[in-house]
Amino acid sequence: TSKYADARKAAFRVLVQLGGPEADQWFTVLKACEYADMRVGAVRELVQLGGPKVIQALVKALKADQSHTVRLMAARALEQNGGAAAGPKAEAAFVTALKTDECYQVRRAADTALGQLGGASAGPEIIQGLIAALKASVYKDARRSAARSLGKLGDAAGPQAVAALVVALKANEDHYLRWDAAEALGQLGGPEAVQALVAALKTDNNEFV
Repeated sequence: TSKYADARKAAFRVLVQLGGPEADQWFTVLKACEYADMRVGAVRELVQLGGPKVIQALVKALKADQSHTVRLMAARALEQNGGAAAGPKAEAAFVTALKTDECYQVRRAADTALGQLGGASAGPEIIQGLIAALKASVYKDARRSAARSLGKLGDAAGPQAVAALVVALKANEDHYLRWDAAEALGQLGGPEAVQALVAALKTDNNEFV
């Protein structure tokens, strides 16, 4: 409970060297400690334990912790424990982080985790979340990441994803997003994707698209 960060870090190092608190106490630290550096330390200890309870605690931290450092550490720890494939709650947390987290590094970590999913691993919730991020995220990098992730899903992406990418290719003012949408459509294929790509080839004047 010391208000001095260096004192907390010294105490934490000693605790770890002595074997640390029992596992349940690390959950309490992550959930309730007022100091972000201690919560980060709890994440580092919990990730070594693994298991469903740890994943659940990390998901909560990624979704709700007030410190972007803790959220980033939770995202990276989740990636070590299976990433977005760790379960539906982890999937949903990564999609939410990609779409709404104010910290660029957290969004990048979510993008990395989602990009590792294959089409067979992506359920309807994650696909709908990526489509929502593509359409509505206030962050340009999140929309671009969502487009790239959708392109990697193959047939599992479905017609709604293709339609959203077509809209992004036709109408978005960000030429980098149009570029990513074009590449994603090329990966997904199909008549609608091909038609949109041919139209863009004829009408989009940006050299990058």
